[in-house]
Amino acid sequence: MEKCIFTFLLLSFVSCTTNTIPLKEISIYPKESKEIKLSSIAKEIKYLQLETSDAAIIRKISRIKISPQYIFIYSSIEMEPIYVFNHLGKWVRNIGISGRGPGEMNSDIVDFAIDQKDNIFLLGSNGEVSIYSVNGDFIRKFKISGYAEHMEVQGNKIYINFSYPDHYINSNFSIAIYDYYGTHISNLLNSGYLKTSLKDFNETPRDALGIFQTIYDTITYWEPKKDTVYQIYGLKLKPKYFLNREKEFKKRIRGYFESERKVFFPFIIYNNKMTTFIYDKQSCSGNLYGYDSEARLTSIHLFNNDIDNGWAFSPKGCLNGGWLWDYYFPYQLAGFLNSENDLLGGIKTSQKDLLKNPVIMLVK
Repeated sequence: MEKCIFTFLLLSFVSCTTNTIPLKEISIYPKESKEIKLSSIAKEIKYLQLETSDAAIIRKISRIKISPQYIFIYSSIEMEPIYVFNHLGKWVRNIGISGRGPGEMNSDIVDFAIDQKDNIFLLGSNGEVSIYSVNGDFIRKFKISGYAEHMEVQGNKIYINFSYPDHYINSNFSIAIYDYYGTHISNLLNSGYLKTSLKDFNETPRDALGIFQTIYDTITYWEPKKDTVYQIYGLKLKPKYFLNREKEFKKRIRGYFESERKVFFPFIIYNNKMTTFIYDKQSCSGNLYGYDSEARLTSIHLFNNDIDNGWAFSPKGCLNGGWLWDYYFPYQLAGFLNSENDLLGGIKTSQKDLLKNPVIMLVK
């Protein structure tokens, strides 16, 4: 099994770089469905049990990135580092240890990115970008023009997001581009033309934070209050999708990511329900999948796992190789264990395993 996991992750990095794609319209409307099968978006599932060690006790996973050799995990918990594992799930090291010593992070990590050499770029809450090698060696850091919460790296360029209302500190541009030495190169997406008032941002401007995603080595970018999803090519920004949204969806979409076959807009509050809109690229149509309002406070599972009848799946994002990911903690399986070696999600689990680090689910 370990060999298979390593092989499939490595093969995911065969380049499939996408050329310029004609602008497509995605109509988001309240056509609601209640149930969806995992087989409708995927053909296979892989499970990866992360090693548990005193140096890597993971309480939450907010973001995952993979390279041909490593898996990088960001928890978004205050003062926690980036956890680095290999493709067998073995812990390797932590990057961005909190502290005030040389090369240590003296602020919280708010986002991170990796380049083709597995260098790790950490965006701090103090407006600093710190760069480390995958071996944990500190390379350099530099200060950006203000507070930001999202970043991405491609080639020799670092893309920093200044979303509404913070784009004013970046000359009304949403994206600032820096080189590896902290030199400001250019800006993208002038937001000064927007006539949207503060009240239109649903009381919390943080909802307007931009979202980067790298899939098949192409960066996409979207701000939830705008109607266009863009692709980034070096110093150029090109429209990819136009979102035709009904009025009730203008304010209430909180996320975006896409796989090879689907585009996901999760965390939509509609009719007092938490919902996800899923657009099928082949049929050029989509559906809204909803949950009871009580489910907003519990674990939400979007897809019934009809592939191996294991743990239900609710994608949190899409990795560069096109794999959708989710995770669960072994303790969540406590009520399902009937023996010492129950096979749950392809991994043997028993009561003694319940305090272990999470299991990552990857589907494609």
